[in-house]
Amino acid sequence: MAEIVGDRPQEWRRTIDTWLDRVHPYDLAPLRALLRGESGPDNVHVLSYRVRHRDGHHVWVQSHVQVAGRDERGRPTRLVCTFQDITEHRRDEARRDGQRQLLDVLNRVQGDFLLGQSLAEACTRLLDALLAVTGSRIGFIGIVRPGADGRPRLALPARRGTGWGDDAAAGADDDADGGPCVAELDHLFGRALLDDRDLVLNLGMQRLTTLRPPPGQPLPDSFMGLP
Repeated sequence: MAEIVGDRPQEWRRTIDTWLDRVHPYDLAPLRALLRGESGPDNVHVLSYRVRHRDGHHVWVQSHVQVAGRDERGRPTRLVCTFQDITEHRRDEARRDGQRQLLDVLNRVQGDFLLGQSLAEACTRLLDALLAVTGSRIGFIGIVRPGADGRPRLALPARRGTGWGDDAAAGADDDADGGPCVAELDHLFGRALLDDRDLVLNLGMQRLTTLRPPPGQPLPDSFMGLP
């Protein structure tokens, strides 16, 4: 367990309290129930829960717990436990769940188009679902179209939290069927479109880049732009 949470072996105290102190509060209930003898007569239990790493983040652990002794009231007096880091497995599960949700969303949006729903309505439904799947708070779906001066402009049939079109943002006008249209794209939100390449940044990478969000927008913790 010491290695999983980033401690040195000599720093890890092999006690129940040390173990429970590192468990995420939301995951404590089944562990405490086991220690109180409230998990039934079985002597073998498999539990998955999060523990706090030395660096402050949480990792997922799966434990096989063998009850090796009980008192007269049936409460465990001795436990034999194994600990396995299953963080990557849980992330893979989350990604698969997200992909399934995304496919469901795409199927629903396709149905919206077939039912004659407007472009803005269908894109807004798609965007809201994408934000929910990814846990994001800012997003947009855009359509690149040439402006009168030949420069690309971005029509925004769906947006959330970008500020574009919500308060007559500078450089924005209206597109007939695509919502507000933005001409200034030389920033974090528009760079993927100008360069025609995927742009994925996390907080650490953003500190090293000159790209910034549009004026008035805070620097996000992470960003993904797909042309």
